[in-house]
Parts: sequence; structure tokens; C-alpha cells
Amino acid sequence: MIMSVQIDQGRLGSFRALLLVQAAVAGLFGLSTFLAPERFAAFTGYTGHQPFFYRLVGAATLGYGVVALAAYWERVPWQQVRIPIVAAFTFNLAAVVASLLSLADGDRQPLVYFVLVAAAAFTVVAAYWLRRNQGIPLAENRRISSNFRAVILMATAAAAFFGVVPLLLARPLASAAGFKTDDLFILRGAAAATLGYAVAGVLQLRSSVWSAIRLQVIAALVFNGLSVIGAALYLLSGGRSLVGWLILVAATIFTVGLAWGFGAVRAAGTPV
Repeated sequence: MIMSVQIDQGRLGSFRALLLVQAAVAGLFGLSTFLAPERFAAFTGYTGHQPFFYRLVGAATLGYGVVALAAYWERVPWQQVRIPIVAAFTFNLAAVVASLLSLADGDRQPLVYFVLVAAAAFTVVAAYWLRRNQGIPLAENRRISSNFRAVILMATAAAAFFGVVPLLLARPLASAAGFKTDDLFILRGAAAATLGYAVAGVLQLRSSVWSAIRLQVIAALVFNGLSVIGAALYLLSGGRSLVGWLILVAATIFTVGLAWGFGAVRAAGTPV
């Protein structure tokens, strides 16, 4: 009698290599833009007049890097990392759009071309794994409560707004908010990264199974927690745009709410 062996692609060496590449690239880009925005701008040929934009894209990107590293380290099965891969796919696809829009806007910096090629390549690779979609079904049936779902819903709605509007309307939005309009590719990049969280949030709400959404909750925690720091630094340095206050308040609420839900699971073993 021949027994079939069920393959879980999340534990294949080739997929785990992808996680390492994502962790390395997202970590390098995220740390450099978040910790040294002015130096990053000078290195890539931009003005760096709005370090707030750089820290936002860094905060969002680091969420992807942390989750990829966690998935690799924990050797999680495919169904536990599928939503973060959908988020990364969305991010990179939107980054392709951001690059094309910036090129159409006259931005010819090498970073735009590099991101265009790298994001397009990762989009294709991520699409392959998502289409393949081979994984052992999750045995866990724990579901999150309506309170935690409400937090995810609000965070998803905010991510959708800040993912779509700055991506498609970067110049008028920056101008209306009182920002300089010379580093719009960075703003579009931040929007592209944020859009990935929005799409992942929709999938989280549709799933509601804790083990399927856990890694993406971690990503959102990293993103929002660092966004609080980025917004605070912007305001403390004299930034006057209301967008800074809006992001500070919203990211603080989401950080507290997500940390509360995550901590309750760790303490009690069941979602609240």
C-alpha cells in the first residue's frame, strides 16, 4: 500500500530561504530609514527634508522583516505564515506601482529603479508560493473575540486609508498636510508598505483563528509601535502637521489594543 505524504511548503528549504532574504532586505532597509533617515536620503540622492516619511517606511518595513525572521526561526507551517506572505506580496506589488508613479513624476534616482526591479522579482516569487498553497490544515480552532476583532478592524481601516491615498495622491496629500513635496517616492513607499497591512487585516478578520493571524499581529505591533516613536520624534523636532498627531494617536491606540490582545492570549492561552 502506497501512503501519500502531505507536503507543507512552509518548511521547505527553498521557502525558508525566501524568508531569510525577506528578513535581511527588510531589516537593512527598515533600520537604515528608521534610524538614519538623513544619511539614507543623502546616500540615495534625496533631500531628506521629511525624515518623518523615512521613519514611517522604516517602521512598516521592519514589521515584515521581524515576522519573516520569526517564521524562519520557529519553522512555522505554511498556514501560519500565509497571511504575512500575502501582506508582503501586496507591499511589493504596490511598491512596483509606487516606482512607476515616481518615474512618471520625473524621479530618476537609482533607488527607484532598484526598488522597481527588486519588488517585481519578489512579487513573482511570492505569487508562486501563494498559488502553490500547499500546507497542512491548522488543527487549532481558537477564535478571537469581538473586542479584538474591533481593534483589527480599526487598524485595517486606517491602514487602507494611509495605504491607498498617499500612494495614488502623494503630491496633493503632502502639500495639503504641510509637507515638502521633494521626496515623494519615500512617501509612496510608506504607503505601499502600509497597504500590505490593510490587505492582511482583511484576511485576519475573515480567518479569526489565532494561529493563522498571530504572526501578522506581531507585524502590526512592530509597525504601530515604531510609528509611535517616529511620530513622536517628528513632533518633538518641531513638526506641525496634523498628520503627525493623527498617526501618533492612532498608532498608540492600535499598539495598546494589539498588545492587550496578544498578551491575553499568552497569559490565558485563549484569545480575549
